[in-house]
Amino acid sequence: MTITLDETTAPLVREVTIDLVDLSTIKARIKKLNRRAVRLGLPEITFVEIAHAERRHVGYGLEVSIKVPTVTLVITGRTPKLPGGWKWIVACDRSRPGSR
Repeated sequence: MTITLDETTAPLVREVTIDLVDLSTIKARIKKLNRRAVRLGLPEITFVEIAHAERRHVGYGLEVSIKVPTVTLVITGRTPKLPGGWKWIVACDRSRPGSR
């Protein structure tokens, strides 16, 4: 199967805010996707950390609130174009049940 790029559309740019504790997982997943992209001759996904902040989290109805460090990322990438005109519309995440 040959996968090419949809050159008719601009690269997708997403700004997401995640908990800082999840940053290493996101970096590992992007690294894995980029290895696959290189094997397929496609451009890599890039990301830039643009802000660090904290959010308040009130846990499970308790009176206690904690500050959770967060990071905002800008992720840029292109959508692959599959043979026969098929488009990528969804990806299944088979991570552990109950994980974020």
